[in-house]
Amino acid sequence: MKKIINNKKGFTLIEIVIAVGILAVVITIAARSFTGYMESYRQGRDKANGKIIGEIANVYLKEELLAEAIHTNIGNFPLNKNITINTTNHAHKFLKYAKDNLTDLPEINSNKYSGTGANKKYFYVDINAVHKYVKVYNSNKKIQFYPEFKELP
Repeated sequence: MKKIINNKKGFTLIEIVIAVGILAVVITIAARSFTGYMESYRQGRDKANGKIIGEIANVYLKEELLAEAIHTNIGNFPLNKNITINTTNHAHKFLKYAKDNLTDLPEINSNKYSGTGANKKYFYVDINAVHKYVKVYNSNKKIQFYPEFKELP
């Protein structure tokens, strides 16, 4: 009589397919959580950058008001190192001031806060010397970053 040796070492094909399926589901859930965390991080960074830009613009406005009596609106312009600002001389002075006080001009990185149009990634700075206020927005002015963060209608 011959002895039949049943050697059952290893996994069946169905067991391997089930294990790969479970791993795929776990990886998908982890990837979605990670991208959600990254977007939250970008939004927080954008809020902080908007506040920093607002603070720098506020200091600039106070220094300019002390240096001279300004009776014009300094401007509403994108804080972008790659474009030419076609407003008053004060806008150019502020852009130079911002570049001198920041290592790099920040851009909006989160998908939620970026605006529309060609300059959608840039913070817009509104400095009004007449009414003595500084506001920082995204490009379509739906998000205000400074003086307080709020979503506008």
